[in-house]
Amino acid sequence: MANALKGEYALIVKGDPALSIDDREYTLVIDTEALCQMESTTGKSVAEFIGAKSSVTVLRAMLWCALQAKHPEIDLTAAGDLIPRLGIARTTVEILGAMQAGGWIKPSPAKVDAPKVDPPKPGPRKNRRA
Repeated sequence: MANALKGEYALIVKGDPALSIDDREYTLVIDTEALCQMESTTGKSVAEFIGAKSSVTVLRAMLWCALQAKHPEIDLTAAGDLIPRLGIARTTVEILGAMQAGGWIKPSPAKVDAPKVDPPKPGPRKNRRA
């Protein structure tokens, strides 16, 4: 189980009864070691991943690196096998969520559709001479 206070992030992967695969929870941890591993494995900086569209190869490597702290038994191929079950978009969102949980990136501010209110118009100035 993921501990948010330690920067851990829960990834729940739905199973497939037809393939006898149960639902499973993984814990993603993106710490300094995971970031260094990501950069050395992919040859790309973390900033490059965050700032642009990435290849599936880079996405798989990032997922694998985030899994290593709590799931060292998962190899690169097994991490890649999770991506079709999650989808590319969700995998990307989950990795970014883990980076937020680790404090490496700030959460995007939520868009709130607040009613637009005109600011009050200034009234006549009062003469405050004493």
